[in-house]
Formats: sequence, C-alpha cells, structure tokens
Amino acid sequence: MKSADTGDIEDALDIAARIIDRFGYRYWPIFERLEAELENRTSREMRIQARLNPAMTETNQSGQPSRYQ
Repeated sequence: MKSADTGDIEDALDIAARIIDRFGYRYWPIFERLEAELENRTSREMRIQARLNPAMTETNQSGQPSRYQ
C-alpha cells in the first residue's frame, strides 16, 4: 500500500469539505484529522529545511560554513 503524500491529503481535505457541506458536521473529525496531518508534515519539512539551509549557506569570516566554527 502506498503512503499518502501531501497532495493526497490536500485532495482528501477537498473531498471531506464537500462531504461536510452536503451531509453535515458529523464528518468534521475526519476533516480535522486530515488538516492536522497536513500541518504536521508541512511543519516537519519546514523545520528540517530551516536546520539544513543555514548550515549550508551561512559562512564565517574564513569562508567556512558556520557549523565549523
């Protein structure tokens, strides 16, 4: 079975919104769970990139990356 990526979760959120609009808020917990999962994945990716990018781009006076100071 394939793991869901962020695009799959966004598609599921669109579907869940239409279901809630048509059938009511009893499906709200599914929407909230999908939203939380999307936010969690996005946050995780951003936190990793925030740690990787400065380490690779910032340099000190000697021209070495700052992590080597």
